[in-house]
Amino acid sequence: MKSKRIEVITSIPLCVRIVVGLNILFFASFCTSGAFIIQSIAQRYTISTHTALIYINKPVFAAIFGYFIAGEILGVIGLLGGLLMLSGILFAELDMKILKKA
Repeated sequence: MKSKRIEVITSIPLCVRIVVGLNILFFASFCTSGAFIIQSIAQRYTISTHTALIYINKPVFAAIFGYFIAGEILGVIGLLGGLLMLSGILFAELDMKILKKA
């Protein structure tokens, strides 16, 4: 017995599946590599602390977009774990001149 997903996929004509597959392959490879190339070029002109602060925002934006687009809900333990990880990275990356003066 076939599942519904297989029936839906096999009902789409082969030429459409090939075109869609090639589009996904093209955009996944070229757009992703283009973004990484631009990102590595831009990192040359900023300090490492700024780069780290930009990187720690990736999971925050992933959680926000996951909530609004896919309806994902993060539990209390997930929120606390994310907060601990983000605060640890922030504590390690920020210049702690205030603590050194005390």
